[in-house]
Amino acid sequence: MTQCVICRNEATDRPNGSSKHWYHTVECPRCGAFDYDFGAGVKINSPEELVLVSGWVREQNLAGIERPLITRETVARVTGLTRPLLRERAPRDLAELCARSPGGRYVALTWAATARDPELLGRSYSRDEHELRALLRILEDELLIKPEAGDNFSISIKGLLQAEALGSARSNVPQAFVAMNFDESLLEAWTSGFDPAIRAAGFHPFRIDNKEYVGGITDEIMAEIRRSRS
Repeated sequence: MTQCVICRNEATDRPNGSSKHWYHTVECPRCGAFDYDFGAGVKINSPEELVLVSGWVREQNLAGIERPLITRETVARVTGLTRPLLRERAPRDLAELCARSPGGRYVALTWAATARDPELLGRSYSRDEHELRALLRILEDELLIKPEAGDNFSISIKGLLQAEALGSARSNVPQAFVAMNFDESLLEAWTSGFDPAIRAAGFHPFRIDNKEYVGGITDEIMAEIRRSRS
């Protein structure tokens, strides 16, 4: 076990060596999974920087980048951004809560436990449980979740449908295919260069090496291009 360099919560840590570098893979309940060199001297200086970097790692994981590399340069770039608006952050929690209710089956969730859920805090760029509760109240006000007896609440039918629509919209985002070597030494070029530039241009970066496929890689790339055009 180790202390997460981002949020300082307890996290798991395992060595992840390569031919040129020796990183550790950190898996944090709040921040997700990332690679980190404990000699890099990365510092998180404020709660605002914490939520920005934590949320960024979660977004990378969600996009299929299993372990983005955290460096001083990465932190400097990410902490120069601003947090998404409340209206953008609340659906992130809705999507995750719906994912915990597979097939729309009823799941009784509690306000207290949900507001403290570390993964939801990270995904929604929330500083603490008070901010996360505010996002849950937004979902309640929009009738996407509904109160139940006691401290419980559940996902409404409207909420399930909206989460499904959000997932469909995300899958229809224009994709950008980058021809590059997938060697581990180029991970920093991807996370700090290609990925943010592609997103800034309004596209979803797609890495074929993060996808399981059958057959040749050229065939799979062509299949993905055809799917992105449909």
